[in-house]
Amino acid sequence: MTDDEAEELGRQAHREGRGNFPLAAPRIHAEVEHAQVGEKTNLLQAFNRGWQAENAAHDIRVQHPTDTPGGQDE
Repeated sequence: MTDDEAEELGRQAHREGRGNFPLAAPRIHAEVEHAQVGEKTNLLQAFNRGWQAENAAHDIRVQHPTDTPGGQDE
């Protein structure tokens, strides 16, 4: 598996509403299951990059309590 493939799996996980848990992705789990410690961390990092990029691509505005009717400014 390439880093690009792992990154896309991270993006896909976010789009499907799954958390940023690379080992929950069966393909990544299969790649790292029997690897030496530290050998496949690049895949975990790539998944994380993809998930975070997809998350950042969604402009979510968090409302402050004073922005809503009945807030402190009224």
